Amino acid sequence: MEAHNRTIEKWFSMIEQSQIVLPRFQRHEAWRRPQIVGLLENVLRDPPLPIGALLILEIGDEEPFISRPIVTAPQVSSGRPQVHLLDGQQRMTALWRSLTGTYEDLDIFVSLGPSEEPDIPCVQPEKRWKRKDVPQPVWADNPAETYKRNLIPITVLRPGAIGEKKLDDWLGTIKKSGGEPSDAMSRIYKLRQRVATFVLPFLSLGVGTDRETALDVFIRMNTSASPLRDFDIVVAQIEESTGESLHRMVQKLLEEEPTGREYGKIEDIILSIAALIIGKAPLKKTYLEKSFAEGFVEAWPKVKHGFKKGITFLREEAIFKEKILPTDVGAYLVCALWAGVPENGLDAEGNARTLIRKVFW
Repeated sequence: MEAHNRTIEKWFSMIEQSQIVLPRFQRHEAWRRPQIVGLLENVLRDPPLPIGALLILEIGDEEPFISRPIVTAPQVSSGRPQVHLLDGQQRMTALWRSLTGTYEDLDIFVSLGPSEEPDIPCVQPEKRWKRKDVPQPVWADNPAETYKRNLIPITVLRPGAIGEKKLDDWLGTIKKSGGEPSDAMSRIYKLRQRVATFVLPFLSLGVGTDRETALDVFIRMNTSASPLRDFDIVVAQIEESTGESLHRMVQKLLEEEPTGREYGKIEDIILSIAALIIGKAPLKKTYLEKSFAEGFVEAWPKVKHGFKKGITFLREEAIFKEKILPTDVGAYLVCALWAGVPENGLDAEGNARTLIRKVFW
């Protein structure tokens, strides 16, 4: 693992060319307005405050994980992903969506008004909504009105040529309305420079890093209150490669066999059953394999059959909850064994019951 630095301007250039993507197992954006505002104020103040390091995985000829773009980022057909952003999604998404103005219900402005601490700009979020199909508040879409309030849209601080054009258009509209923002231009250019040159440090995992190691590093660095689970990985892989929703599949199964909740984390049980049916060990390494998602979907009918039969068997054995299972692997092992027993085969089912009882006890 190596440490590097890269400016926001360079990060944005990579996003615009579809060179940065997110592994599908990453949860979606979750930051609220106070977190977004705090991040932007740290970037805009002089001197700036650090916002933490990112973690990326460099991509070789083939993407190691199924991926998706950063929210609202352009998808360039000729662009080939160069890195997976493993940690730092919330920060990068907040920077990108704020400076490109792609929040549906939020506009962000920077105050140019008098301040006791002029080097610590005040970032002002403005909630947007519609009244009779007209975006509210109306002044937020009027450059002259925003300037009267000593506010500039943060989109004019976006690095690069697009940001320069945003600023030119904003200035042109104000001048047409009789305004003269020349007094503020020096400060605006300073703010643009701060954004463009703000350094975002990152740790880089090289191209040769295997999938399991990359995920293990990500989990250890992840500061989320809800740590990543194996199930999250498979959910993303299945939804991407087959279009099926694993959450819906499991929910429907639990509606048919609700007592299954009594025997542990249903997600872990389901994954373990599927792995055994496929002939793989129920380990993280198995779930990381790209082929596991397709194998899982193919095995799903057997998983359902085994789960229902297995849970019924456990209850017939007077085992009604996880705490009284004779072994930690009891629930998914029994279900996997029952998965191979044909339905409506009375003799086969009777023989299987005898054998499974011996294995279980």
